[in-house]
Amino acid sequence: MADDKPEKPKDSSDPIDDVSYSPPLLERSVWATLLTSTAQIQPRFEFQKIEIPTINLPKIDFDHVFRTMEEVIEQLAVRCWSLPWDLSIPEMQDLVDKSPDEIDAFFEAYFEDGALGALREEILGDPKMHKWRTLLDQCFKNYGAGDFHICIPSLITVLEGSFNYLTFFNEGNRKRFFDGHIETATGFQKLTWISLRSFCDVIFMPGDPRKSTDYINRHKILHGLDDPSTWKKVDCLRLFQALDSTRRL
Repeated sequence: MADDKPEKPKDSSDPIDDVSYSPPLLERSVWATLLTSTAQIQPRFEFQKIEIPTINLPKIDFDHVFRTMEEVIEQLAVRCWSLPWDLSIPEMQDLVDKSPDEIDAFFEAYFEDGALGALREEILGDPKMHKWRTLLDQCFKNYGAGDFHICIPSLITVLEGSFNYLTFFNEGNRKRFFDGHIETATGFQKLTWISLRSFCDVIFMPGDPRKSTDYINRHKILHGLDDPSTWKKVDCLRLFQALDSTRRL
C-alpha cells in the first residue's frame, strides 16, 4: 500500500520555476507578421518644389509724385484751403478739378459731417496752441452757435501769432520766411509749408478798400475796411483748417 503522505507545502523561499510564456502558434504568426511589416515601413517625404513667380514692380518716380502733390496742394491753397491732412491725394486731385464754389461746398459738408469736432479736439489739445486756447475755444463755440462772424478777426490774429507777426508785417519778409522753411523741410512738412505759403499769399495780399476780393483779406478785416456781412461760414472753416496746418510745423 502506498504511503500517502501529505504534500509538503512550498516554502516561500523555494525558487520559483522559470516558465517562459510562449504564445500559441496563430498568435505568434500574427505578431511576427505585424512586426515584420512594421520594420519594413520606410518613411518617405517628398517635397514638391514650389516656384515663386517673379513680380516686376513698376518703378516709382518719387520726384514726379512729389511734384504732382505740390501742384495739387498749391491749387487748393490759391482757392484758400491749406493742406487738408485727412484727405488722400486722389481726393484732393478730384477737388482741384471742381469750381471754387464746389470746393467750398465740399469742405463745408466735410467739416459739418464730424470732421470739425475732431479738428477742435486736436487744436485745443495741442500744446503749441495753449496760449490761444481760451480764445479758440470761444471761436469753436460761437461757430457752433451760428455766430461765426465774430470768430474771423480772432482766428486771423491767432494765425499770425502761430507764425510771427513781424514776419508777416512785410511781404518781402514773409516770402523769405516761407522760402527758407520750404528749402530746409522734407516730405509732408515741406508740402505743408508750400501750402501755407500760397494760402497766406491770398489771405495777406495787400488790401484795397475800393476793391472786393473773392476771399477774406487780413488787412481789410483787421483795419476795419471790410464789410462783415460778406463773410461766410466757410471763411471761418478756412482759418480753422489753416491753424491745423500751422500747428503741425
